[in-house]
Amino acid sequence: MLWLVQGAGGVNEFEMLSAHSAATPATLPTLWQLELWKVSVWLAFVGVLCTALLFIPVSRGSAILKVAGLSLEESIRYHIWLGHTAMAVFIIHGLFYVIIWASNNNLHEMLVWTRVVTSNVVGELSWLCGLGLWVTTLPYITRKMFELFFYTHQLYVLFVFFYVLHVGASHFYMFLPGLYLLMVDRFLRFLQSRQPVRLLCTRGLMGTTWS
Repeated sequence: MLWLVQGAGGVNEFEMLSAHSAATPATLPTLWQLELWKVSVWLAFVGVLCTALLFIPVSRGSAILKVAGLSLEESIRYHIWLGHTAMAVFIIHGLFYVIIWASNNNLHEMLVWTRVVTSNVVGELSWLCGLGLWVTTLPYITRKMFELFFYTHQLYVLFVFFYVLHVGASHFYMFLPGLYLLMVDRFLRFLQSRQPVRLLCTRGLMGTTWS
């Protein structure tokens, strides 16, 4: 992440933006479209930074959380707000591009799938997966329909997959530390769940509940 920020500050602004966008200054005839385009791409960078940090707080066994003195309950708050920020930024990012395309009668750009520059279709698929995941984090759903919230959260796999296709492998490296911690944590918890336990005592409670 530090490499990306340092690199972004050390190159020409037009070169950097053009390298990550299907649009270029030559295709934007007016000043407001050019400025909106630049803001949109910079918002994408902000969203990527938030998403790169998103997986770290939910790695329960991570040494990073222990060094920071954070419990799982405390770290989840950071995960929630990073997720809210990332999705809000990505929504604005996509909306700005649609405004630019609509103003130029180029809405067909939404269906562009190319290997040379940014592929817009998979970006929209990633956006839809993230939106579906985000909607199910509403407090009412998490309280009343927790299973819906839990299983919809697994859309993060498709979100990351389509994101990689959208921007290319170069930006995927930003996700690797957080994803690595998450995968190691999930694997260790899986191994722990496979360990046999010895039943010491049981107690019947009201109804069919046993403790």
